[in-house]
Amino acid sequence: MGADSAVATLAGALLWLAAMWLCLGTSATVLSLGPGQLGRVADLIARHALPSALRRVVIAAAGASILAAPASAFAAGGSASPQGAAESAAAPAWPTDAAAGSALALQWPTDSDSPGTGATTPRGAPASEVAVRPGDSLWLIARRQLGGSATPAQIATEWPRWYAANRATVGPDPNVLRPGSQLHAPAATQPTTKE
Repeated sequence: MGADSAVATLAGALLWLAAMWLCLGTSATVLSLGPGQLGRVADLIARHALPSALRRVVIAAAGASILAAPASAFAAGGSASPQGAAESAAAPAWPTDAAAGSALALQWPTDSDSPGTGATTPRGAPASEVAVRPGDSLWLIARRQLGGSATPAQIATEWPRWYAANRATVGPDPNVLRPGSQLHAPAATQPTTKE
C-alpha cells in the first residue's frame, strides 16, 4: 500500500467521521425540540456536537418544514373552512399548572391508557364512580368513560364536566389528581328535543 493510498484511506475515514458527527448533531438538535427528558438530553448532546450557528440552521429548517405543512395540505386540495375556525375558536381554554406559572401542563392520552381500562363496570356502561390511577388526568378519565369512539372534541367538552362535578375532591388545579381518590361521574346531559 503506497503513501497516496494511505492518505486517501485516512481522508475517507475522516470524511466519514465528519459526516457521522454532523448526522448525530443534526438528529440531536431536532430531538432537542421535543418535550421532557429526551428533549433535555438531546439538547445537551446538540450543544456539544454542533456549533450554535449550525444548530440555528437546523432549528430554522425544522420550523420551516412545520410551517410549510399547512400550505402543502392546502395546495393538495384542502380548504380552510370557516366552520373549522369557529370550532377552534369555541374550544375550551386549557388550564395552567399553578406550580409552573403560565406554562401549560397538558396530560395527553397515551397508548397504555386504552379505553375500557378504567373502573370495572359492565361492558358499555360508564362507571358512576372512578378511582384515580397514577398518571391519570381528567382527559383520560373522560375518554375512558366516553368509550373508544369518542372524538377529541367530545372529550374536550366532557373533562370540564368531570372537574365541575369533582371540584371539591380534585381541588383548585384540574391537572393535579391524587391517585386513589374517588371521582363521581357528572350528571348525564339530557338531549334537547325540538318541538
